[in-house]
Amino acid sequence: MIVRYKQLKVCENDQAPQTPAGSGNNNPTPAPTPAKSKKQKAEERAESMTAGITDPRQKKKAEKLAAAAIGGVKVNKVKFAQTADNADDAAAKGYTQLGMSSSLGVCVATLKASGRRLASLEYDLEFFFSADEVDDTALSDAVQTLNDNGVEATTASVDIMDELEDIPGVDTAELAAFKTEASEAAAEVEVLPPPPPPPPPPPPNLILDDDDHAPGRAGTLIVTVFAALACVVFM
Repeated sequence: MIVRYKQLKVCENDQAPQTPAGSGNNNPTPAPTPAKSKKQKAEERAESMTAGITDPRQKKKAEKLAAAAIGGVKVNKVKFAQTADNADDAAAKGYTQLGMSSSLGVCVATLKASGRRLASLEYDLEFFFSADEVDDTALSDAVQTLNDNGVEATTASVDIMDELEDIPGVDTAELAAFKTEASEAAAEVEVLPPPPPPPPPPPPNLILDDDDHAPGRAGTLIVTVFAALACVVFM
């Protein structure tokens, strides 16, 4: 009897499930990190590429150019000179002459070297507009108006990467990587399907409910009373 009892205990121990160490809900498996899109990678590269730019105007220009490259959008440059007391005033006057809001594009004002004393300083203005802000026709018309008024102005499409390379403080190593990533991001934007059209408006409600200007109980009662009186009179 003793021997048989020992054999049963051994079998029970052999069939008992073994719980692995560290199992349970104390250490759940973390969810996988979603993969970054090509646009996100290019935007992060642009931040690294422009981190060393100290001039705020040049930094804004670099950010505008980088965003256009990532979106696959063309950039046009307008150039003309302007006299003013400082760079901010020169840029403001330039926008006024173009007939455009200062919220559009980016203006970089550079002081011109001059050997003679002037009442006001003279600046070279460069405006950078992406094609989704100002189209080619509107820009050409604005430049033509400047020329008609005696202001020598030019406009042309720019090579975004060449413009970025000329900006002081741009990391050239990061720029080399950005060229590839921005091109891939722009291609990704091109293949995206257009947004769906808005849903059609709901059809008009042809059935009046109790609350849709239908006569109330008081109105119904008055109509009934008048109908009954009419019947009595004609009888």
